[in-house]
Amino acid sequence: MRFTGLDATLYFVTSVWSFLVLFLMLRMRFGVRLRDWAERTSRFRVVQALIVMSLSLWWFELTQLPFDIHRHYVGLSYGLSVAALGIVVRRLGKSLLLGLVFVTLLGWILYGALRRSPRGWWFYSGWLLIPIVILVLFVTPIWIEPMFKQVRAAQRSS
Repeated sequence: MRFTGLDATLYFVTSVWSFLVLFLMLRMRFGVRLRDWAERTSRFRVVQALIVMSLSLWWFELTQLPFDIHRHYVGLSYGLSVAALGIVVRRLGKSLLLGLVFVTLLGWILYGALRRSPRGWWFYSGWLLIPIVILVLFVTPIWIEPMFKQVRAAQRSS
């Protein structure tokens, strides 16, 4: 796929925006505040990981939503997409829920590695992520992609 001028501009703007949002989240100690709140809320590590990672993901995705909607309308105006906004929102919702499950699992693993080894957590979590990435590469075309193709099939029939 070749980038047009509009695609390249939108890609650049969303990339810069994403880095800016992540930088501001770091500067405002967003993760630390969420962690402290999660530790006060529950004593179970999985629940803490779910709280921290899900709220971080939701906040980040919420800041990206205007760009996703704009990208959809650009696709409609150039005839690259015929999907109604409701279908796009459903796809985004499915993607967000799948991301929530995956990010919670990763957050729980990274949080556990950080607790067990504050100095070497990056090394151990890096080794733990290798089999997870390989698993995701095999699972994605079999279980995840069909979830989104069903939406496309329903769109063609209507």
